[in-house]
Amino acid sequence: DLQESLNAAHLLLRDDIRYWYGPYGDVIFNGTEIVTEIMQSPSALSIDRIKRRMKRKIIEAYLERQKPPSKRDNITYTWVTGGNSIAAGHGNLMSQSYTAVIDRALEPVFAALGVQFQTKLRAYSGARSAPEISLCIDALFGNDIDLLAWDYGMTDGGRTADVWMYRFFANRAGLLPTSPGILMMGGAAQRDIHDELEKQGQAVISV
Repeated sequence: DLQESLNAAHLLLRDDIRYWYGPYGDVIFNGTEIVTEIMQSPSALSIDRIKRRMKRKIIEAYLERQKPPSKRDNITYTWVTGGNSIAAGHGNLMSQSYTAVIDRALEPVFAALGVQFQTKLRAYSGARSAPEISLCIDALFGNDIDLLAWDYGMTDGGRTADVWMYRFFANRAGLLPTSPGILMMGGAAQRDIHDELEKQGQAVISV
């Protein structure tokens, strides 16, 4: 049963969170006000778009399981992180980057639903999000992305004059075949254009 598999995977994830974060785990991850204050979007529409994408993946995975094994396709959910040395986890092992931790934490949960969860870490020391990376976004990150994390806060995050870089990056992401949701991390002035991005059909969340 799909619900039972998901419940079992969720319990294992909760055990991991308690192990990693101790008494702070429930405070951070248990749907409290801290989560709603940290993760912000222009409206509920962005969250609904991300949920709808996940629901579609679950339905596609279910339909694939009705086919003979030799004719099934893998249904994937792909998280890609673009950023600078902070996102790359410099000073730690690559396996200790938050992208790698997310991969290990969520892979079993998605697997319980028949969806293959995969992550890609595309972060470079001193990188800025535009113009080069934005212009080559498909070559660097791929065309099949469900959630794209923008973690360039240290290099072009806080300056109003550099908001064009984020706009350029987000618009280029919106042209990808999957039009991924965008998780913007570490940008202050960039939040000002999230209403604009949401109105043009994208899902945007800031942390």
